[in-house]
This record gives sequence, structure tokens and C-alpha cells, in this order.
Amino acid sequence: MLYTELSDEVALLCGSPPSKDLLVSTANRALRDIYSQRRITRTVRLANRGLNRVSHYKKIECIVGHEYQLPINGVAISMKIHGSATYLIRNGTDFKVYNVDTGNEIQLVKLFVPQGGAMVFWTHYAFSVYDFSVYDRVFSPNVEDIPDGADTKIIDLRAQYGDFMSFLSPPTDAYGKILENYRLYDGKLEIDSDFDGEIIINYRRLPLSLTGVEDTETVDVPEEYAHLLPILIAHYLLLGTENEAKGKYFKSIYDDGMKLIGELHYDVIEPKYIDTNGWA
Repeated sequence: MLYTELSDEVALLCGSPPSKDLLVSTANRALRDIYSQRRITRTVRLANRGLNRVSHYKKIECIVGHEYQLPINGVAISMKIHGSATYLIRNGTDFKVYNVDTGNEIQLVKLFVPQGGAMVFWTHYAFSVYDFSVYDRVFSPNVEDIPDGADTKIIDLRAQYGDFMSFLSPPTDAYGKILENYRLYDGKLEIDSDFDGEIIINYRRLPLSLTGVEDTETVDVPEEYAHLLPILIAHYLLLGTENEAKGKYFKSIYDDGMKLIGELHYDVIEPKYIDTNGWA
């Protein structure tokens, strides 16, 4: 359904066309109602590369007067620092110095580094380094994509997909097997950081909001509900007007239509049967 088709149908039901702004806001309200009443889903396939650390130091306690040197046998590092310190990255005769003061918090640091170099820490105060990790490969020029050195990785579905509403089922691999170690919460999937492979996720989704900018804009409504959307919009538009009774009548038509679709709809079809008499 196109926006212009929706607009024409609503105008026909209401007897006159509403303003574009009013139609757009009411249509988005009606779309959210439909999506909240019905399980409208999306399946996404994520490719997780599972970077392995070539070296890892769980905790390094640095004290005043000592210098700590760690070899860099990779191309990227991540670490968590707590305290005030200076560190440098050395590659032959070249080096770059960094100063850090985290206060009471722990600061996550991610860097691309020259392979074969070294990292040197020193301080006038005691400080700590956690999960110092070195990686031998990267798949992106973005420093944000370097792993954080933790044993688990968090994938934020709500941030990655703007239509995410809620999870429907456990995540699986490419063969349909449920992942062994995972956690789902607040739109996030947490998995082992070394998991390498495809992840399939099913979730309930939200509608894409209408803008009304283009008459050829597509309305994000499944075909089975397309005929009910204008009726629900008309109901909302007529509330509080002299035609409110007509609007309530439209609501009864909408409710009956949704009920009928629900009775005819299968959420899950399981093509299996139970052999009870030995015949197959």
C-alpha cells in the first residue's frame, strides 16, 4: 500500500481528507496498534567472526618506580585502565606517548598498533590494567570495532535494527542449533567472544514510521492488515467529532476483522505427527 492510496481511502471513509500532518501522526499510531496486537516478525542473519586473542593479560598491577613492557604480536589491542599513568607504543626507534587519568572509573582503550612493537607503562601512582588483549587481525578500519577483551560479546539488536521490539526465540547457528552459551536482555544478545559463525535471530518488529514526504512512500503494513488500517485511522480521526458514532462503528469493523484474521492465522506449523499404532 502506498501513502497516496492510504490517504484516498481515509478521505473516503471520513468524508473529507484530513491534513497531511494529522493523517501521518494518526497512521503511525494505528500502525503501532496493529503491530502490538499481532506478532509481526523479522529474521536476521548475523555473521560473527569471533576474533581470537593472540595474547591476553587478565590483570596487571603497576606500582610506582617500575616500568612494564609488553610485546605486541598483533595489529590491534584493547585494555581497561584504572588510575593515572603514562604509556607508549614503541616500534623500533619510533614511539607515541599517551597519558591517561581515569579518576574513579575504568576507561576502555582500543588502538591499532604496529606489529612487532611493544607497549611500555610507567606511573607516579599505582594503577591497574585489566584484560590487556592483542589481536592478530582486524576486519574494519573503525577502532570501535576492535573487541573489548571481555570473555563475552554483546550485540545490540535495538541499536543495529531500528524496528526491533522483542526477541521471539533463542538464537541459533546456521544449522538451526540453539547456541550453547547466550543471554538475551534489553534488546541485546550476549555470546562468547570467540564464537565464530552465523547467528540467526527471530524478533517481533516495530513498523517503520510514515513521513508523508512522498506520495509514493510505502506504508509498512503486512498485506493481510492493509484493508483494516484505513478503517482504524478513520476511527481515530472521527473521535470527538460530530461523526463519533460512525468512528465507533468503524472500530467494531476493525475489531471483527482482526478477530477473524487471528482465528485463521497459524503462528507455528509443526509438520510432525505422533505414531500411536505402529503404522507410519
